[in-house]
Amino acid sequence: MGGNEPADKDGTEPGVQPGDSILDAVGEAFEPRPPAFPRAEGPVDPTTKGGHPSPLLRRREVSSAVRFGRRTSLFSPSPQERRARLSEFASTGVEAGQVEAIARVLTADPDPDIRIAAARLLAEASRKVPLPLLARALADPHDGVRSAVVRLAAVHGADAVPILLPLVTQRRWPATQSAALEVAPDLLGPGISPSDSELERLLTSVGSLDPPPLPMERPGLESLSRAVGPSRLARWFGTVDITRLGAARLAMLARTPPALRALATLADDPLDEIRVLAANAARLAHEAAAVTTPSSDRPADAPQAAMAPPLKAEEAEPAIIASLARALTDPAQPVRGQAQAALERLPRSLVARWVERALGQEETNEADLAARVAGRLGIGSAAKGLFERAAGAPAEARGPYLAALSALRLEPDELVRLASEAEPAHRQTAVSLAWQVGGRRVLPHLSRLLADSAGAVRMAVIELLSESADPSIASLALDRLANDASAAVRATAIHALASADPSIRQGALFKALSDPDPDVRSTAVEALPN
Repeated sequence: MGGNEPADKDGTEPGVQPGDSILDAVGEAFEPRPPAFPRAEGPVDPTTKGGHPSPLLRRREVSSAVRFGRRTSLFSPSPQERRARLSEFASTGVEAGQVEAIARVLTADPDPDIRIAAARLLAEASRKVPLPLLARALADPHDGVRSAVVRLAAVHGADAVPILLPLVTQRRWPATQSAALEVAPDLLGPGISPSDSELERLLTSVGSLDPPPLPMERPGLESLSRAVGPSRLARWFGTVDITRLGAARLAMLARTPPALRALATLADDPLDEIRVLAANAARLAHEAAAVTTPSSDRPADAPQAAMAPPLKAEEAEPAIIASLARALTDPAQPVRGQAQAALERLPRSLVARWVERALGQEETNEADLAARVAGRLGIGSAAKGLFERAAGAPAEARGPYLAALSALRLEPDELVRLASEAEPAHRQTAVSLAWQVGGRRVLPHLSRLLADSAGAVRMAVIELLSESADPSIASLALDRLANDASAAVRATAIHALASADPSIRQGALFKALSDPDPDVRSTAVEALPN
C-alpha cells in the first residue's frame, strides 16, 4: 500500500487513470496550482472514517484532474485544450506568476494562432515578459507572431531598441516591419538614442533598401529620423556610400530646415541619388525659409519639427544656391535638370545677389559656379561682374565667364560699354573679349573706344578692326596716324594700313615719313612699300 505500489500493466502510476499524459505533468509543473476548494457538505464517504481516509478500506480511484483540481493544460497535446486554457486566462486575467508559462507557449507552441493568442494575452499582463524570451520569439517563422511580439517588446522602452531597431527595414516580414516602424520612434526621445553601432546598422539597412523607402515606410522612417536628429545624421555624411545614402534618405524624410541644410551640402556627392536628394533639399530649404507662418496661425498640436523657426534667407542663401550651382555640373542629366528647375523657382533677385557676390570674391570655384548659374538663368545684371572676371583671369580660366556672357546674348553696344568700364589694367583684354563674345556685330561699335585715354585700348581696337577686315579700318587708321598722340598707336595704324589700296598706302607713307617719332617713320618704310 501507499508509495510502494508498483505501476500497473498500462505503465501508469497507482491511482492515476490511464490516458493521463506526460505533457499534463509538465503543464502542472509550469502552471500555478489552483487553490484547494473547501470540501462540499454532504454524507461521509463510506471509505472514510470521520472524514479521513481509512487504511482498512479500499481506496477509490480518482482522476488526477480531480485529485489536483487541474484545469485544462497549456501544454496539452490537444490544440482545443490549449486554446481553452488561454481563453480561461483571458476571462480571469493573467497573474504575475502565470506570465512565464504563457511566454513558453509563445515560444514553443506548434500552432501559430495559439502563439499569437498567447502574445495578445501577455500584452494584458501586469508583468513584463523578459526580453531574452521576446528576442527568441522574434525569430518566429510566422509574421503575425513576430508583429505581436514587437508590441510586447515595446513595453520595455529604451531597453528594446537593440532588438526592435533592425526590424524597421525587414521587408521580408511586412507585418513585423509595420509594427516596428510604428513603435520604434516612440522608444527614442530626449536622453534616449541608439548607440553609434546601432545607428550605423540602421543607416546601412536604410541605404540598402531597393527600391528606396516606399510610401508605407516613409511615415515611420520620418518619425525615426526626427527622433535621431539632423545633427546626428549629418555626422554620417562622410562615411561609406551605403551608410551615407541611408543618412541622406533619412535626412530628406525628416524635412526639417537643419536636416535640409545639411543634406544640401552633398550636391557634389559621387552617388547620383544623393546628388538628387541634395538638390531637392536645397529647394525645400529655401521654400521653408520663404514661408513665414505667424505663430498664432499654427495649430497647438503641431509637431515639433513644424514649429521649428523658418530658415532665414540670408542664412540659407550661400549654401543652398551654391549646392544647386554645383549640381549644374553633375554628369547625370536628371540631376542637372532638377538643379536648374530648383534655381529657376528661387526669387531672381536672391540668385542674382548671390551670383554678383560670388563673382566679386577671390574664390575661383564659387565664381565659376556663379558664372554657370548666370548663364543658365540669364541673369543680365551679372554681365559686368562676368566681364571683369574674364578680363582679369588667365586665358585658360576664362571659359565659364565667356560662356555665360555668350548665353546672355547681350547687345553689341552693351558689350562695348562693359569693355569701356573695365579696370584700366584689364581694359585692353576686355576689348578683345567683347569681340570674342559678340563677333562681327560688335565691330561697328568699337570705334568709340578709339577715344579711350589708354593707348593700349586704342591699339587693341585698331588691331581688331584690321584683323576682321572691317571696311572702316582704312579711314580710322588714317585718322589715328594723323591725330593720335601715342607713337605706338600711330605705328599700329600703319600696320593696319599695310593691306589697304595702293593709293591709300601711298598717302599714309607720305604722312608717316613726316612723323616726329623715328620708330613711326621706320615702321612706315617697312610696312608701307611704294
